[in-house]
Amino acid sequence: MAQELRTFSDIYSAVLETIKIQSGDTTTVNRVKRNVNMTYLNEVAPARNWKWLRRSLDIQMPAKITTGTVSITGSSTAITFSSGPSNSMVGARIRFQGHDEIYTILTHTAAATAAVLSVPFTGTTDTDATYTMWRDAIALPNDCREVVNVWHDYHGETMKPISTSELRQLLTGNPTYEEKPIYYSVGPYIDPTPNVSITSLPSTSTRLSVGYSKSIKFASSLTNIVSQGDRIRITGAGHYAYNIDEVVVAALSTTTNTDDTITYTTPVYLTQSSTADTGISVTSVSNEHSLERYRELILFPAIFEDDVTIHCEYSMTPKPLNNDSDEPLIPIEHRIILVHGALEKSWGRERNPEERSLDKQLFEQKLMQMSSEQEQSVDTGSILVSPLYLQGKRIGIKRRSSDFNRS
Repeated sequence: MAQELRTFSDIYSAVLETIKIQSGDTTTVNRVKRNVNMTYLNEVAPARNWKWLRRSLDIQMPAKITTGTVSITGSSTAITFSSGPSNSMVGARIRFQGHDEIYTILTHTAAATAAVLSVPFTGTTDTDATYTMWRDAIALPNDCREVVNVWHDYHGETMKPISTSELRQLLTGNPTYEEKPIYYSVGPYIDPTPNVSITSLPSTSTRLSVGYSKSIKFASSLTNIVSQGDRIRITGAGHYAYNIDEVVVAALSTTTNTDDTITYTTPVYLTQSSTADTGISVTSVSNEHSLERYRELILFPAIFEDDVTIHCEYSMTPKPLNNDSDEPLIPIEHRIILVHGALEKSWGRERNPEERSLDKQLFEQKLMQMSSEQEQSVDTGSILVSPLYLQGKRIGIKRRSSDFNRS
């Protein structure tokens, strides 16, 4: 009976049957599982910029803030706003009128008047200073391997990638240049700071359907509870995180009816629909380094009069296959490549050089085929494994990828 190559279990079982290993041999089974993941993560995924690894995120970059004044003290990192910014300004840049230096906000809580700079203010004390404050960086998802394309809604312009050294030169010569973003650079890896504690999140108010979700509406106001840049965890309702279940709040939309909406950067996939009664749970991830190291997308120019939505397409790093029901992101008609790659490694352990060489050839042929079909649409039909292949009737048989026939 033919076997469908869809899940992790389907793939490693095909390898086990081919090398005639019983499922009770846990040592070999675990080794085969590792071989499948090694092929998937270390050989196939990094081989090129695959379309099936492309993901996108949309971030609203806020307009510059010049509201009110700020009190600053010479040789001190503490500053006080006359009117506290509604969102947390951690990571934002600030320049005080009459001074060329640009400072970074190290700590600040949404709506608070107090903030702390990353380095002491070098000027003299001013209790009524005007200022310009802006954001120039976007935290990329920690599964981002490579940024592919960046653009914004202003005339639909595509931004130009530049190196960090080129960006540094631009910032040195034009630190406060005001215009829509033209260039972007991907910064070095950053260790995440502890998350802001989010308390008393209200319940969700709208039904969430099966499928991807990038926003949640709440039954009451989120003012002074959630800010842009906060990290939240989404669980429940049969939740299945395609990438991660912790997401970064991209924007907060408030309404007069107090039905506030959170928009977040990474899509979360729900396997069941959700209502307010049986809804998903949204909680903070606080006081811990919950996410892995990440990089930032740095924009130039980044000072503008109106909000700008930045669209970023990136190539992601897939997660390892752990559960039997996990599916690789590889289109289903090409998942046979993981069988060939794992077999090559498994035959090596079994000291079968001829079979190892054959599977190596089949792996390379399939990889070339996948590359040549990169620009073609992907058919997600079922792939069936030939019984002859699985039964190991291998004498005199030259196995081919066509041994795995489409139903």
